[in-house]
Parts: sequence; C-alpha cells; structure tokens
Amino acid sequence: MLRPLAAKRSNTARHSSWPRRRHLLLTVDAITANPVVVEHGENYSTIATPREGRRSVTGYLAHIPTLQQRCGKLVELRGGRIWPVDLPKLGYLLSSVARWRTGEGNTRPDVQILNAVLTFGEWPGVPELVGVATQPTLLPDGSIGIPEGYEGSFLPVAFPAFEGTPAEAMTELRSLLTEFSFNSEADRAVALCAILTAVSRPNYKAAPAFIVTANEAGTGKGYLCELVSLFACPEVEPIPWPSRREERMKTLHAALLDGRQVLFLDNLKTGSGLDDEVLCTAISEGKVSGRVLGSSTMQNASARVLVVGNGNNVAPQGDMIRRSLVCELVSPGGTVRRVFKDDPVERVRRERGRWVGVALCALQGVRAEVGPFASFGPWSSAVLSVVVGAGLPDPVGRVAAAVEDDDERIVLGLLLHAWHGKFGLEPVTVKDIWTTVRGTSDPLRHLLGELAGRGEDIDGYALGCWLRSNAGRVVEGLKLLKVGTSYKGTTWAVVPAHR
Repeated sequence: MLRPLAAKRSNTARHSSWPRRRHLLLTVDAITANPVVVEHGENYSTIATPREGRRSVTGYLAHIPTLQQRCGKLVELRGGRIWPVDLPKLGYLLSSVARWRTGEGNTRPDVQILNAVLTFGEWPGVPELVGVATQPTLLPDGSIGIPEGYEGSFLPVAFPAFEGTPAEAMTELRSLLTEFSFNSEADRAVALCAILTAVSRPNYKAAPAFIVTANEAGTGKGYLCELVSLFACPEVEPIPWPSRREERMKTLHAALLDGRQVLFLDNLKTGSGLDDEVLCTAISEGKVSGRVLGSSTMQNASARVLVVGNGNNVAPQGDMIRRSLVCELVSPGGTVRRVFKDDPVERVRRERGRWVGVALCALQGVRAEVGPFASFGPWSSAVLSVVVGAGLPDPVGRVAAAVEDDDERIVLGLLLHAWHGKFGLEPVTVKDIWTTVRGTSDPLRHLLGELAGRGEDIDGYALGCWLRSNAGRVVEGLKLLKVGTSYKGTTWAVVPAHR
C-alpha cells in the first residue's frame, strides 16, 4: 500500500494561537490505480476508499465561510443575491481549504467526487439559508434583528428606530392610506395587515395572501399593492399569473427559487387560477416542491414570501378563500384614473428605512384578543391582534361568510353527496359515471350537465379538469380522491374526510 504523503509543514505551526488548517490529499493506489483519499490531521493519517473520499470532501465544506445550502442545493450569497454553486465553482471553493494530490504531485479536484458531493442534497455542517433579509424585522422575543436562517444584506444604520409610541406609529401608517377609497373600515384593516405582514413575513411559516379588488379600473389597486410591497423590499417586479396550471407551477417555483420576498400577482382575471392547489400549499405550508426548469430533478423551495394580487371584480375561490384577505376599493367617481396627490408610494420609497422602522414600532402596539385565522396562528397573534387592538374591525369575520357563499363549494357539496349516494366508496371513471346516469333523472346527471354539459353529452376533458382542481377539498364531511388509472381512464372515489 502506498505510504501517505507527508503533510507540508506550515509556517503557522510557529504560532500556536493560529487555527491549524487540515488538508485533503488525493493520491493513487500503486497496484489498482484507484483514487485514494489521504486525510491528514494533527496526530493521525488515514487512507479511505473513493466512497469514503466523498464523505471526506463533504466534511470540508463547512470550512468554506461563504458556502450555504438552500432548497437541497449548495449556494453562495453575493451582492445580496443567491447564486447556485456549480461544479467549477465547488472545485474552486474546495481548493481554498483542501489540497489535492496524486502520486506525481498536486492536481485538480477530482470531478467524479465533486459531482457526487453536489448530488447529496444535504451537507452536515453547512449552514441552511432560508432567504436574504433586505431589512430588519421584529423577532418573536420583541427585539429587532434578522430571523434565524436569513442572511442580512443591508446597513443597520439605514433603518433607524421610530422614536414615537406604537399608537403614533399606527397613526403614521394610516396617513399613507387616506387617499384610498376603501369600501369599508374592514378593507382599511386588511391594508394595514398587509403592511405589517410585509415587514415581518420571515417570522411566520405561513401567512395569508392579500387580494385587492374593485368594480372598475383606475381605483389604485396596483398602486396599493406596490405601496405594501415596498415595506418588504426596495424593488418589486409584478409577476404575470398564467391561466394554465402547469405554467403557474413553473412560474411560482422559479420565483421562489430566485429568493423573492414578494409575489406580486398583477392584473388577475376572474377564473385565473387563484384557487390553484400549488399556490394554496405555498401559502399554508411555507414551501413548494417542483421540477427544476430544464431538469427532471424535484426541488423544495421556501415560500416565506408576501403574496399580494389585484384585479377587477376578482375574488379568491375554493380553498383560497380561507387563505386570503380581500381589500375592496371603490371608485371615487369623476376620473378615469385615480391620482394620488400625496403620492404615498414615493414617500415610502424616498424614506424606506424610516417607514420600515415606523411599521416595526406599530407591531409592538396593544394586542387584542383574536381567534386564529385558519392555520395562521402565529400571524394572527402578531399582526391581526395589533390591527384590531388599534380600533379597526376584524376582517377575518368576512371570510366565514365568503366560504358559505362560495358557489363552487356549494356545487361540490351537492356533487359529493349525489356521487356517494350512487356509488358509495367504489372507484369509478368519468365514463362509468356518465354511462350509469345518462338519460335518467338522477340529480348526479343534472349536476354533471351543469358542470361540463355539451348538448345531450358531457365534455369528459372539461369534467376531468374540474375534478382535478377540486380533489381533496372537504365539504360537509366528504372529499373527492384520485384513486388511480385503468384502461378507461382516471378512477375517482368519494370518501369520508378522515380517510
């Protein structure tokens, strides 16, 4: 067996207070010509197999100060942006903490080992990066700082603390909204909730989305969304929300992997997929799993972002009703496009650091007793309670009424009961259902005709899309599940909610 190469004596050995750097040496077995990793410590020397060599390399990643892991990938934070670490970059970074040799002398990092290291998905000792913090926030213990898992990319001096009281801070925030024509005080409360969520979003695993709607154009919907977004980050770019589900998933996943602080869904249309299951999952679970563009690899992405959207006569549907708060604006009349003389967006952009401090101070105000909104318990305690404590109405009460008035939910409930009464728990295809009820007076036939009727027949593709969009929704103790596939097509079953 080849004797381990002697570690080169370092000048730092003369200074006991300096940290001793360990080196990774790559050599070659004299008989088999297989690569062998020789790891030298202060008082030991070991020889490892190629598989163990990959583990040895992984151990050195923790010594690279700029290296972090995010969403199952190795990344670097440079210039306030998250950059993926590719194969050449990993070799360069490892060369700063490890030495690679063969029996003939120094060599380049082993490509096969580096490729294996990149595919691990988890790297013990390498810090986990949730996102980039472009401003301080109010931490759960009441202090101002950077949340765990975030890297700061700002100058603290640019965000001075507000010297007034929380009540005075709330008054200043309300002054930004004086020119908006809210339909009710509950809508004003939603706008304030959105602002306070923007400055504290990294603290919560889940927080509701905020949808701004109006009965006509020119009311300032997009302007209000832009104002709210400025409290989360200095610049925000609206995201077009595709009509096709596959495109929506790609758009959402790509935006989250890019590390955005705000998802600004501009100019939404009725039926534009606001009830998309992927968006609902991102809002309530705080993460999304999707396929990386140009690859077959699935990758998780953190979804701790502020979600805002706007559109004319648009409203959340399906499960999105319980995951969003709606702010309704009305037209002041007499103008085609609303003009804001005080220009609150420019005021905040010009002194963004000061306004962030105002919002952080307002978050420390009196907290009223409020019940948790859906699965957003921590958010309700930190944000909703402060807005209600400032004397504004609780906007969450309108959500229950919206759920009851959801036409699609009502239709789904009727369909589930009619389906369950006809087929029980038996898995069936769309073709099986229509063959059974066609030409009868069964209530299930009339419901299917309303959903996807095409003359005396039904559009199987349209009905299948509707079933997929409502799969898993619980209504009156029942839910629809996709069971599998057969030679006739996809099989479905209506089962109790607990299954």
